[in-house]
Amino acid sequence: MNTISTNTIEKILSTYKETVSPSQGMLINILNQIPEKESNRTRRAIRSPYMWLAITQYTALCLMLLIVSPTITVFTSNENSFATIDREVDAFEAGINREDAYNMLVNYNNL
Repeated sequence: MNTISTNTIEKILSTYKETVSPSQGMLINILNQIPEKESNRTRRAIRSPYMWLAITQYTALCLMLLIVSPTITVFTSNENSFATIDREVDAFEAGINREDAYNMLVNYNNL
């Protein structure tokens, strides 16, 4: 009975090693992907892929702001022109209302 349980344990351990534990090549591959810093005598070299990702994202953001900034100033100047147009329309409508009120008084006096 002891040999049966030993065989069973060996089967379980071999199945665990095959399914859970990766091969040595896979472990080396995984360890090579971990970001690390390597120091040189003259300067410190950053080998982290996350630093390069942050640098490229920051650069992309700056380029997008540089491209979009001229359109933002156009929108703000258009808002001012719309406000000017609104004031002109209000003045025109006020003039029409005054003219209508004056014409009503003139016509009423002529009756």
